[in-house]
Amino acid sequence: IAKQAEDLCTGGLDQRVVYEACRRGVLERQLPVLREHYRRKRDVMVESLGQEFGGEVTWPSPRGGFFLWATLPRAIDADAMIARAVQHGVIYVAGEAFFVDGAGSGRNIVRLAFSAPTHERMREGVRRLGRTVREELAAIEAVAR
Repeated sequence: IAKQAEDLCTGGLDQRVVYEACRRGVLERQLPVLREHYRRKRDVMVESLGQEFGGEVTWPSPRGGFFLWATLPRAIDADAMIARAVQHGVIYVAGEAFFVDGAGSGRNIVRLAFSAPTHERMREGVRRLGRTVREELAAIEAVAR
């Protein structure tokens, strides 16, 4: 359990390779290239969300990392919406799992990854998420009527 908490179960060889890359300055030389690469990916995600949702979804602009946290309309339960998202071929991590207050905080928040997908896959994923959110809102409204 201690090892898992310490290094997230990475293999010993992998750890040694990364250590050597750091020790020899390989990582330091690559950082500007990596930062630019992920900055462009982040920008594509932000631009796509703005085009798809306008002001109905908000997010803080990430200054680093590989994820964007988006706040959906208040009526949406992101965890409950996952099944609909999967039907549309898109997935996210529901934000409530990251809140420990037990009060339902983060219920309408989703964590979207921008590190791995290509620019076009991100754009398509955001379009699919848009369809998912619109359908979810329509279903919530229909139940309320």
